[in-house]
Amino acid sequence: YKALNALKGIGLLHADLKLDNVMLVNHQDEPFRVKLIDFGVALPASEVWEGMIVQPLPYRAPEVSLGLPISEAIDMWALGCLLACLFFCRNIFNGDSSAFLNLLQMLLNPDAEMRITPEEALEHSFVTMSHL
Repeated sequence: YKALNALKGIGLLHADLKLDNVMLVNHQDEPFRVKLIDFGVALPASEVWEGMIVQPLPYRAPEVSLGLPISEAIDMWALGCLLACLFFCRNIFNGDSSAFLNLLQMLLNPDAEMRITPEEALEHSFVTMSHL
């Protein structure tokens, strides 16, 4: 979320968020730090146009497929797809997953205007762990 928030802050879309572009690294302050990598197709939000095709198909936001205007909301959609893949391919924990499912629903909102923003995601109970 921090990486996507930072990208939004400088007006960039990653446009290629997928499992292959997320890396888990060992960091001295955090034993498992998640890093977003491969900015090869990142582009300034000011340079996108209607009908532009970006994102790998399994992570492609509806507005991209429909040729509608795009924004940083496409990266949040892709993040939702990525998290859904991690969650549904293998259940890695037991317990209440309602906060995660709520976040997933907000990330995968087909309406780009209603989709959660990076700032809102950073404050979500699943990210802050306030639901625990």
